[in-house]
Amino acid sequence: MTVLQEVNEILFRSWDPIGIQDIAPSDEYLDIAAEIVELFNEQADAHLIAQILTAKRTQEMKLRADNSADAKIAEHLAALLGAKKIR
Repeated sequence: MTVLQEVNEILFRSWDPIGIQDIAPSDEYLDIAAEIVELFNEQADAHLIAQILTAKRTQEMKLRADNSADAKIAEHLAALLGAKKIR
């Protein structure tokens, strides 16, 4: 599994703010995953990743903010990406 696929899997299985994991294809959040991987390569941290997830949730999906959920997933993603040493 590639790093991009791993990030997408976390978004799809754990973040999934619109609750589609049982009905949508597993690549539903692939664009967001790619954005996160790219930003992490440019030195983004968990705080910035959380901001991106919150913006996706509130601005694009028109959902109510859930800062704690976004921060938790962002920490998980940052740890994964840091462990993979993407550069």
